[in-house]
Amino acid sequence: MKQNHEKLLIATLAGLIIAGAAAFAIQPVLAINGTTEAPAMLSGQSVWVEHCMTFVDKTGWCLVQDGASQRWVNADQLNLLYDVQS
Repeated sequence: MKQNHEKLLIATLAGLIIAGAAAFAIQPVLAINGTTEAPAMLSGQSVWVEHCMTFVDKTGWCLVQDGASQRWVNADQLNLLYDVQS
């Protein structure tokens, strides 16, 4: 019976490590998800973030404005200039 407990403990710890790693991997998308009206940098260029969203496949996309043009960019490419609370 003790060996079964050890296996269960190891499986639980492995699951927690995997879940923690997954949460860390998607953290940038979650941090920017729902952000509206915030300044950011995109490839060294200043842009204005209009809105961000995360899709079912866990990719985050943001509508950004640069002068008169708007486009959707992957959230991983953006660096917010300050921490925005959504």
